[in-house]
Amino acid sequence: MLALVYLIIVFLLGDTICRRFFPFISLPHRIATGFLSGLLISTWLTYIFASFFGETTYPMLAGNLLFVAVAGGAIFLLNFRFPRANPDTTIDTEDARFKRADWITTGIFFLAAIVMMYGTFSMNNGNIRVGNHQSSDFGSTASIMQSFAIGHNFPTEYPHFTGDKIRYHFLFYFQTGNLEYLGLSPASSTNTLSILTLLAMLVLVMTLGTVLFQSRLVGRIGAILFFFHGSLSFIPFFEKYDSLAAAWEKLSKTQDFLSSGFPYRGEEWGVWSQVVYLNQRHLASSIGILLIVLIFIAIKHRDRLASAHALAKGQPDAASATVDAFAGPELDEPGSEQSLQNEPPMIAAGNDEETVVGGNDVGIDALDEDHPAVSEEGDSRTFDSTTSSIRWTDRFSPFLLAGLLLGLLPLWNGAVFAAAAGVLALMFLVLPLRREMLMIAVGSLILSIPQISYLRTGLQPAGYSLWYFGYTVNDPTIYKVLYYLAFTFGFKWIFIGIAIALGTRLQRLMMLSFTALVVMATCFQFSEEVLANHKFFNVWLVLMNIPVAFGIVQLWTLLPGSGVVLSRVATVILVFLVVIGGILDFFPIKNSFWVEYRFQNDRLVDWVRQNTGPRAIFLSHRYVNHGILIAGRRLYYGHPYYAWGAGYPTNERDTTYRKMFESQDINEVFDLIKKNRISYVAVDNTIRNGTDFIKKNNEKLFQAYFEVVFSDDENKYDSLKIYRVPESLGTPNPGVLSVSDATPTPLTTTNAFVGGEGVGNGQFSRPRGLALDKRGNIYVADTGNARIQKFDTDGNFLASFGKPGSAEGEIKEPNGIAIDDSGDLFVTDAFNHKLVKMDASGNVLKEWKGPDPGFYGPRDIEYGPDKRLYIVDQGRTRIVRFDPATEAFFAWGTAGEGDGQFLESTGIAVTADNVIVADNGNNRIQTFDRDGTFIRAWTVAPWEKYVWQYPDVVVEKSTKNFYLTCGTTGQVLIFDPLGNQLGVLDTEIKLGNPSGILLEKGKSKDRILLVNTAENRLSRLEIR
Repeated sequence: MLALVYLIIVFLLGDTICRRFFPFISLPHRIATGFLSGLLISTWLTYIFASFFGETTYPMLAGNLLFVAVAGGAIFLLNFRFPRANPDTTIDTEDARFKRADWITTGIFFLAAIVMMYGTFSMNNGNIRVGNHQSSDFGSTASIMQSFAIGHNFPTEYPHFTGDKIRYHFLFYFQTGNLEYLGLSPASSTNTLSILTLLAMLVLVMTLGTVLFQSRLVGRIGAILFFFHGSLSFIPFFEKYDSLAAAWEKLSKTQDFLSSGFPYRGEEWGVWSQVVYLNQRHLASSIGILLIVLIFIAIKHRDRLASAHALAKGQPDAASATVDAFAGPELDEPGSEQSLQNEPPMIAAGNDEETVVGGNDVGIDALDEDHPAVSEEGDSRTFDSTTSSIRWTDRFSPFLLAGLLLGLLPLWNGAVFAAAAGVLALMFLVLPLRREMLMIAVGSLILSIPQISYLRTGLQPAGYSLWYFGYTVNDPTIYKVLYYLAFTFGFKWIFIGIAIALGTRLQRLMMLSFTALVVMATCFQFSEEVLANHKFFNVWLVLMNIPVAFGIVQLWTLLPGSGVVLSRVATVILVFLVVIGGILDFFPIKNSFWVEYRFQNDRLVDWVRQNTGPRAIFLSHRYVNHGILIAGRRLYYGHPYYAWGAGYPTNERDTTYRKMFESQDINEVFDLIKKNRISYVAVDNTIRNGTDFIKKNNEKLFQAYFEVVFSDDENKYDSLKIYRVPESLGTPNPGVLSVSDATPTPLTTTNAFVGGEGVGNGQFSRPRGLALDKRGNIYVADTGNARIQKFDTDGNFLASFGKPGSAEGEIKEPNGIAIDDSGDLFVTDAFNHKLVKMDASGNVLKEWKGPDPGFYGPRDIEYGPDKRLYIVDQGRTRIVRFDPATEAFFAWGTAGEGDGQFLESTGIAVTADNVIVADNGNNRIQTFDRDGTFIRAWTVAPWEKYVWQYPDVVVEKSTKNFYLTCGTTGQVLIFDPLGNQLGVLDTEIKLGNPSGILLEKGKSKDRILLVNTAENRLSRLEIR
């Protein structure tokens, strides 16, 4: 109930403010504007008030009470003590008013939003359920929400990376947490805002279509097109199947989005489908704020044209004209033949209810040349009763408010703020009202600069250049980028072309302004991950769907007379081709499974809430999500991807984190824990078993010096134990520590074939790659330990090298190793996305980022007989050939299931003639010539497409048989050259998730040498 009252106040505040400055053409326009503006302003006020009381016990309570008092006072004063008439507009609001079809469409949008939001985030028997496509994103955003709802996140820190100020646009999730604090469940608080903001955005799309193209039908269709991105990815999908029945069978079960065939992994994540708005719930509201401003700007330019039109008709007082800018007073009805002659009619939908007015372009040029009496800054005028001059506040204050709204966006959604800046900057150049547009910039800068400075201060130096042409296109050229855009947005381009051809000058210039987003997306890089530029395309699509809708309506009646049938058939076919891809991409959303997190009546969550302080920080496994986070508490170091993407110094934290969990010096551990304000240490089997970042944990220190306050004796939480950090160290509990525990354990030296998990010499952590030099020495990519280990042919340790880290000359996740004729090593670093060259002693000689747009998770590497390197660039779904002599790169492959396409490929082998790829995600082997021409493929059914396995392949020279490692069965599979399985390699040696494999010369015949990744050792098998 309190949450409902809060939301009512949110709307009343936003509506009270906006009605004083913005004209509205319909009731839904007013409601959507009032709600989104009120939500943005209210969230800021509540957060600021709560932060002011951040040192008190109940900051959220204080923040809400103060907000209600301030908002209530403002609503009363502005409505009753200082009332003001609503601003006028020359637009005929009767014609723009919502009719039955508009309300029905809005109702359908509302129902669709409910299905989308609750279908991906809900509650079940008190547990939080998240769709599998959303689980990663919600690991971050739900944690932020809970840190406010039942935590005490003031001053605000990122829940996955404490000790530094937050660098993520978090305010939407503060508000969802606030609504949960006021009584809603986590799902209801998030979904309520998500549904209302998405609905408001779609209403504003309908409004912009009505204002800009003078047709409710255009606005309606433009909003509907939001659900259909228009990609041509359905074409390669259907090409793979012999019949529609086979395609339907695949669709009915698929949990994967359509693969476009482009090599970037994001093309399969659904960045062009509705999953973006399901994952990033704050995106729709941010775009809605931009739409509010664009609608206002469009109205003001139409008002300007109305003034010019009235002046051209000889009206004595042009500024007081109230006729529609696109239909002079002589028009008997909308769309009549008496409309202005210098522009074609705008809409001829065959239905008077759908047609608002005819077209006009008295024009931007006409205002400056034909009618000099109208100033460059002309506007719909409000006259003072005594001076008959324009009041400054009436002229500029609405634009200032528009700028202030945009200026509140950086901490709400920084990408949309950048998008708005790009669009409005181009509008300033191509449209009039430049002084008014400057007021938008002033208002925006006043509020945005402090936020941008706050977010950027202290960030790590960017490892990328701001100028970056090509977005995610490999080896980008203008042609390739244009092809990418044509493929990604498909037949919408035809309708855009029609809109450009038949639109008025104002409409064309508005569309031109929207292209700033395409330039930003394809020519710049604003974060570590260039894929993040998809948000500019997402905003561009929302805006350009309106011209697309106009093109659809125009094409419907483009040809006169008997040609109308052809025109309408063409329209139906093209619209079908626009929407088909979007329809197919609803299937993976429908078929997604739930990831559940315990919440209500859960022993761990209840214990954390009841027994730990709301500011408590936990040292734990690097969870994506967990009961600790669900309970509103924070982690010293959670999932590192979130922190890395936000620009936090993760390398430094890696070091400190490992010391606290691995050091045997209790004084060092305790000092670090205290320095980082950690209240509790949580240890589960992931930490104990060394399957995470920690290899040899020091839990005995915590057992000896800290009190156990929570013990998972039933193994419901992976045998979790929580230790409370004492105020000071006392004497250790008797019987816990032995003499050896009190001092650091020396590094052991172990034979590689004995191995074992650890950081000692000959011990490993998730090893993957193998290589042999000419002397028979063995090099192993010790992936989890971020190093290369060298052994003699019997497995005796010789050396270890590699400096862990992400800087130049450092390695973080070595995967594959190859050795050239001179004995130099080439190592693929999957985490740092690079190829590193070392000499035989481990000195780094050089490194490469790969062909454009750079490596992304390179895995295996092979040195071919042509003295060139062949690399599995897994993240780019391609094979890269590299010539060390010329440093020239060549690549082939795209994402998908077809010939020459790849999915999660892991291994590679090179023979005298061929390149063989272990295409793990497609459960098959593919063979190519050395120039990338496809030869053949065959299925390897036992691989079972499991992402945490890294199968590899090698070819025996004499028999030409293929030997494949298989993690699912723990075997080496044997295939003949034609792809027929001959059996498995007999061995009594236990194989645990075998990965890297190669052949070595034995006394009588070749032997198999492989990496037992799960066993953390090497194995040697005889070929019988």
